[in-house]
Amino acid sequence: MGKLLIASYQPLQKTVVLVPVGAANLNKEVLLDSLQRIYGKLGINYSVEVDESFRNNREWDSNHDNILQDKGSAFLSNNFTGEEKALKKLYGRRQN
Repeated sequence: MGKLLIASYQPLQKTVVLVPVGAANLNKEVLLDSLQRIYGKLGINYSVEVDESFRNNREWDSNHDNILQDKGSAFLSNNFTGEEKALKKLYGRRQN
């Protein structure tokens, strides 16, 4: 007879922090529900937090138009450019 090998992994707990900028509206419950539905089957559980401390910060806005310029990077890309890169760097410094 053959054997059935089943991989078993420890459950993981992850946290997603949403950082709204400007007038962005966020629904953390919708995101949490989606994450749990998709990743819960794999034993990965998420909590979602909203960090409002950066909402009115405009130090990243190099052309002062209150619009985050996202040219040159794809959706969900780590290849941040221009204002995106400045925003990410500034937020990272504020958290340390």
